[in-house]
Amino acid sequence: MHKNLQMAQLGLEVFDISSLQIFTPQELDYLLCGCREMWKADTLVDHIKFDHRYTAKSPAIVNLSLIAANASSNGNGPSESAVDDLPSVMTCANYLKLPPYATKEIMSNKLLYAINEGHGSFDLS
Repeated sequence: MHKNLQMAQLGLEVFDISSLQIFTPQELDYLLCGCREMWKADTLVDHIKFDHRYTAKSPAIVNLSLIAANASSNGNGPSESAVDDLPSVMTCANYLKLPPYATKEIMSNKLLYAINEGHGSFDLS
């Protein structure tokens, strides 16, 4: 929020306020704050490149898309404190490595833990 306000102030310093009257309030909101659409599980898989025999119908991918869609709407925090079998990323290839979790709930807990607490525990190889 603070960053958005700073960006808005910068915009006002660059543009005369009267020049912004061509935009509707909704357009200004979009320009200053960006798109805040909720993720939908069925459309998330359209943006995933599958590898290693994974497909859009693979249980891990179905669970991942459901978890991501749910996380964007409820903002739950982590409920798992163990760091065993956390997901890892390869940032140079935009690659997410997921261990074979037994259930969607375990995957959700591990992902939320890694996102919220495990920033120093990621394998960034």
